[in-house]
Amino acid sequence: MNNRTMKEIERLEAGGDSWEASTPIDEPVRVKQPLDKVLQVRLTEEQWQAMRRRANDLGIGPATLMRMWVVEKLREPQPARG
Repeated sequence: MNNRTMKEIERLEAGGDSWEASTPIDEPVRVKQPLDKVLQVRLTEEQWQAMRRRANDLGIGPATLMRMWVVEKLREPQPARG
């Protein structure tokens, strides 16, 4: 833990107000939509390990990374069908 985090923990343990250092925001907060569909994807061991490494480098889980990639692809314009 860094020094700032330790000081914050000490302040809260001493009875400090958790809202004391917060800053109000002016823009709306985006609420996550519930994820209710599950898709099973089969990968080789090599592909799975590569996915885990990339996700780990980004500080996220492999399922989150895969979901980000799918959403990114879905946002791309579709090519016209012949």
